[in-house]
Amino acid sequence: MNVRMRPASETRRVRAVLERLRTSIGAKVSLAVRQGEQPRTQTARVGVLSGSAYAFGGMERGHANAGSRIVEAGVLAERVIPQRHNSEELCAWFAAHGSPCAADELLASLNSFGLIKLFAFTRTLRAARFDIVNVHSPGSHIPFVEGLACRLAGLPVIVSVHGYDAAGAPSTATVGRNRLIASYLCRLVVVPSAVVRRQQVQFGVPCGKLRLIRCGVPAVVEHASRSESRRELGFRGDEFVLTSFGRLVPDKGIDVLVRAVELLPDVLLGRLRVCIGGIGDQAGLEACVGERSRHAIRFLGHVNDTEAYYGTADLFVLPSRHEPFGLVFVEAAQHGLA
Repeated sequence: MNVRMRPASETRRVRAVLERLRTSIGAKVSLAVRQGEQPRTQTARVGVLSGSAYAFGGMERGHANAGSRIVEAGVLAERVIPQRHNSEELCAWFAAHGSPCAADELLASLNSFGLIKLFAFTRTLRAARFDIVNVHSPGSHIPFVEGLACRLAGLPVIVSVHGYDAAGAPSTATVGRNRLIASYLCRLVVVPSAVVRRQQVQFGVPCGKLRLIRCGVPAVVEHASRSESRRELGFRGDEFVLTSFGRLVPDKGIDVLVRAVELLPDVLLGRLRVCIGGIGDQAGLEACVGERSRHAIRFLGHVNDTEAYYGTADLFVLPSRHEPFGLVFVEAAQHGLA
C-alpha cells in the first residue's frame, strides 16, 4: 500500500538531516582549529556563485556592479557561473565590468544531478579557500544544493534573492523548506526591495535572517550631450525616442509596449522611434509588431553599452507585469528619464 507522507512528517525528517549535517560541519571546523591550521594573512576572498546565471539580466548586472565595488574595497571577489553554451561570452562581459569570472562544469551539473555531484563541488569550494560565499538566486527560492555544498565545505553562506513569485500563497512544504534552509544553511538572506522582503517572510524565511540591501548602479560621472548621442546612433533631433531595456520574457511586458505603439495616432507614430534592448523571445515579439508601427520599432539585441541610448531617449518605458527591483529604472533616472 502506498502511503503519502504528510508535510509535517517530511519536515521533521529534513530537520533531523540538517541538524546532523550542522553537527558534522561544526565538528570538522573545530578539528581544523585543533590541528593548528594557521590563519591566512592574504586578502579576504569572497566566492560569488549562481547556478542560474544564463543571460545578461538584472541579477548578472547586480553581480558585476557588486563585484567591482568589492574589489575596489580591497576584497578579492571570484565569481563562478555554470558552464553553458554562452559561458565564455558571459565571463568576458563580467571581466569587462571589472568582475573576474570563471565557468564551472560541476556547478552546472548541480541543477541536473543535485546530490550526486554535491561532494565533488564541495571539494572544489574547499580547494578555492574562500572566506565566505555569496549565493545568488534569480527566483524567489533559496538555493539548497549550492548552500549545502558551501556549508559542507565549512564556509558561511549569504544568499541574495533577486526574484518575486507572482503565483500566490506558498504551499506548506515550500514554507517548511525555506525556513529550514535559511535557518540551518544561511548566515543571511539579502533582498533588493521591501516587496521581496515581505514575500520571503511569507515564504518561511525567519525575519532575523533577512537584510534589505537595495541594488545600485555605477555612478555616471559625465553624460554625453543629447545631440552627440543622437548623432552617434543615427537619430534626428525632431524624433521622439523611447527606450526600453530588459530581458525579452513575458514578465517584462514588452509585448504590451509593442501593442500600445501600434495604437498611437499617425501624428505621433510618424516621428516616434522605439529602441528595445535585451535578449529572449525576440522572434515572438517581432511577430506582435503591426504594420503601422513596423518602421518605428527597433530590436537591438544585447547592448553592452547603454549610455548612448539613455542619452538619446526622451522617455524610458518598461511595463513589467512583476518587478522585484529593476536596475534599469535606476539607470534611466540617472539620465533624467521618467
